[in-house]
Amino acid sequence: MAVSEQELRVRARRAYELGRLGSKLPWALGAAPPAALILGSCQHPGLVVLQAALLAAALVGFAWRSRESERGVLAGALVGAPAFVLPYAFCASGLCAVGPSPALVALCFGVGLAAGLVLTVGARLRARSVGFLVAAASVAALTASMGCSVAGLGGVIGSALGVAIVTGPALVLARSHG
Repeated sequence: MAVSEQELRVRARRAYELGRLGSKLPWALGAAPPAALILGSCQHPGLVVLQAALLAAALVGFAWRSRESERGVLAGALVGAPAFVLPYAFCASGLCAVGPSPALVALCFGVGLAAGLVLTVGARLRARSVGFLVAAASVAALTASMGCSVAGLGGVIGSALGVAIVTGPALVLARSHG
């Protein structure tokens, strides 16, 4: 039985995409170090495991999607790292108790706003695409929120909301001009 040329193209494309996806799977390991660090001091291990799984999926998915999204993953990880560390360091230093507190939730919201601002300004200055900003904002929000899990669900929501408040309007503008 002969295979049509169209069927060969479909099979070749599927094999190519599966190979590309397989080459991006190691990116998921990027979620392990922050998760391991937070799990040792967090009262919400289930939340951290969920965040790590979402971060791993975002790292692989965006890296696989396109080159511009892959660059966004790297930018989001760089911007999200300080936003991850600040709430964790704040609690580790003894300045606050681990758990929900207004000061810690406010700090998480603030680091989210700062991360979103850095990403938005950086994307605008470098004329990056919508795909870049979506990937960068997603990875930064997931990374920052993992650090904010020391403040419970309020900290997680605060940091993600901070990133979204700044990058959301930038995405709408980018889509309307692109």
